[in-house]
Amino acid sequence: MDVLNRYFLQIGNKEGDNKGVGHFYHFLIGYLLPSVEIILKNQNRKAKYILEIPIPEMQTIAYDVFDLLDCSGYQIVDKKPEKFTQVINVPRWDQAFSYHAAWMERRFWLITKNLFKEIILYRSMPKLLVYFSCKRRIREFHHLVRTRLINKGLIEDEASILLITRTPATKSMEHEHLDNWNPQKAKSRVAFVNTDTTIRKFLNHGVRLTPFEPGSRSITDQIKQFANSDAIIAMRGAELANVFWMRNGARVFVMDSRPKSLPSHTKSLANLLNIEYVEFKKQIPGLFELPDSIITVVTSKLNN
Repeated sequence: MDVLNRYFLQIGNKEGDNKGVGHFYHFLIGYLLPSVEIILKNQNRKAKYILEIPIPEMQTIAYDVFDLLDCSGYQIVDKKPEKFTQVINVPRWDQAFSYHAAWMERRFWLITKNLFKEIILYRSMPKLLVYFSCKRRIREFHHLVRTRLINKGLIEDEASILLITRTPATKSMEHEHLDNWNPQKAKSRVAFVNTDTTIRKFLNHGVRLTPFEPGSRSITDQIKQFANSDAIIAMRGAELANVFWMRNGARVFVMDSRPKSLPSHTKSLANLLNIEYVEFKKQIPGLFELPDSIITVVTSKLNN
């Protein structure tokens, strides 16, 4: 293939704009899915697209997603080739969703601060403008992905309601902080406990939950489970990147254990895809049993 038809898919607006992509959410929403959208959109062209993915676990995820969506004309490398003139800047959907969520929550101080950094200091397109420029493409891409999953027979007639459980963080999940990674701290991250009791309480309200632990399953299994769910109940975290696979009109119930933290990327993603997003903001200890008050609210919405 002619070298002129080889394109390097660069993360973000400039070289080095790869902060956070060692984390599952930021890798999937901030680099892999935008890259897949570019590749599928141009698949009829005689071109090869080069992705720089240095982390083995993330390479496995990329290969599985490419295979599931029937992508071709791509190559994954550990490091960007030294001489490469054909570069396509891959929009950071994850960052765009974050700033759009800030806009939705009227947190204008955060938007103003980042507009200054991006326009004055970095001379790049503001992430909020990236959202507005890409939202139609993202909706069309989501429709294309769902269509391909249906054509492959991966969407079942009977939908489930998932209770998302969590495993302790692994070093690969925190890859951008390898130098100070602390396994003890990772094991204490927020997670549901007494899930059997929670499942019984939901069943008493006429709602059957299916427990699902994304962290212990392949990306293919995660895609199938989320694509076939009408609703999920989860803690705020990386697993919510999988909301992208859900159908329009699905429901997402999220326990946000950091009420004063940055706005949720997933809130903006769900809003764009016409997925109902219900958030419960509460300071939560490391291990958390879903209280009856929240169960009552969630079951009431699910039964309507």
